[in-house]
Amino acid sequence: MKIAIFCDSVTGNTSKLAKCIYEACEGHDVKIYNDFDLDMADADLVFMGSYIKNREPSDKFKKVMRLLVDKKIFLYGTCAFGYGISYYDLLYTNTKKYIPATNKVLAYFYCPGKLPYSTRLQYEARLKRKPHDEEARDMIKMFDLVLKHPDDNDLLDLELKVKMVLDAL
Repeated sequence: MKIAIFCDSVTGNTSKLAKCIYEACEGHDVKIYNDFDLDMADADLVFMGSYIKNREPSDKFKKVMRLLVDKKIFLYGTCAFGYGISYYDLLYTNTKKYIPATNKVLAYFYCPGKLPYSTRLQYEARLKRKPHDEEARDMIKMFDLVLKHPDDNDLLDLELKVKMVLDAL
């Protein structure tokens, strides 16, 4: 089976997921893309990945997604400030609206992804200016919570989901 893996990653978190997907697709004709390529149009299955910012996929993801027609799609991505199944369902809903109706989403996978330490320093500075800023305090907690993600458990969950989809095709 011909498989295309699209990945838009800024900090490397989503790239880690793309590499995991690539390895889980062993035995298939697989290529990773960082931008649209006509070769993707021939793929039987397309993994579409993006970092998530403000609960939305990247602009590059949206652009590439508009160019895909009649494809089986597996969505994946990483997010920094949000955690848990209900949050990932929300990300899926927000991302799904950019998928042309001719495509079929087979599955999706989201997990936390760490941010640069400079992000934590920004929230710490905000707390120094406003010591009672609960939002800044919550953001620091979330930053610390996702610091080691995507971790081995995230990658194992992704690998199992990819293999499940491949076995079903």
